[in-house]
Amino acid sequence: MPAYSDDFIEVALAADHNYIVGLTVAAYSIACSCNPANCLRFHFLFNGFTEEEKADIRRLLISAKNNCEVCYYDVSDVDLSELPIYASSRMTYARLLLPKLLSDLRYVIYADVDMLWLDDISDLWELRGHVELVSCVREQSEKTKDIEESWFVSNGKEFNRDNYFCAGVSFYNLAAIRSTNVFETVFDFGRRFRGFNCADQSMMYGAIGNQVGMLPDRWQSLPRNGIKVSPGEGVVLHYAGEVPWRCTHITRMITDTQLLWFHACAIAFGESVWRSLRRFYSARRIVLSRLVFLLMFRVWPIDILSRFLLRMIGVKSFDERLPGYRLYLSRLAKRSHTESIADSSSTAI
Repeated sequence: MPAYSDDFIEVALAADHNYIVGLTVAAYSIACSCNPANCLRFHFLFNGFTEEEKADIRRLLISAKNNCEVCYYDVSDVDLSELPIYASSRMTYARLLLPKLLSDLRYVIYADVDMLWLDDISDLWELRGHVELVSCVREQSEKTKDIEESWFVSNGKEFNRDNYFCAGVSFYNLAAIRSTNVFETVFDFGRRFRGFNCADQSMMYGAIGNQVGMLPDRWQSLPRNGIKVSPGEGVVLHYAGEVPWRCTHITRMITDTQLLWFHACAIAFGESVWRSLRRFYSARRIVLSRLVFLLMFRVWPIDILSRFLLRMIGVKSFDERLPGYRLYLSRLAKRSHTESIADSSSTAI
């Protein structure tokens, strides 16, 4: 068990084997975007990883950042069967085990695996003194808030849209959580209620919502809302229900920001972007999905009509542009274990 040290930024992610590629890319992007002078320590809560896979991830992260440590925690024997399955898994609840698993640590940042970090997590770590219990980023999806508000109100519970949060990036004061045993209250909420929509996020809001602080919006951007930053400025993309490796958006397109994730995947695994895409999609699906996106959102005036029609069918926001696309690629590649980005990895599909 790692002991507490001010020398390390402590970061936790959790995944079963179905999400191992997502975990790898998310962690790799954190390592590449972190200030080289700062030390990172990753805590991976896993279910179903082989020893070879764990060794490969460790080597990759150390190749990207030599002042980096990697710790693994097998949670396959933890019984989470009383909680509802979310996104074909229950691993999302593993974050609630962190106070016990990391018994000697004071703070930890938790990150979902469907994220791409293009901002320095060191700056987020500097906020730890302001985290009294749990802090999260405010929920940015109006659709999610609509769904959650409906459920909470129908179950006779208060819901405030202004303080509803997204737990994709969560900052935990582990010492305070252990002393109050507050996560048992969260687990109890999940055991007593059924039908809530956002798993641990809903559980935390229902059980301790009034005790959760808010992190700056800087630490999460939903690609579909549009990325409002200057080219190359730090941004943390959270694909939130529209993960690149399982495109479920109503349009079924491979968007610009999703393609950026596949570029990052290619850099991390030392392969072409095409190979990264083929991990999850057929060749036919790749070509058609990408061509449809380019036609609908890059050809005037079709793009204007497309956005109008999407709004008509209830898609309130859809804007997958990212200023400084290639600057972010360069940042991810600069400390890569590969020598450079292959030509095929820097050409848009």
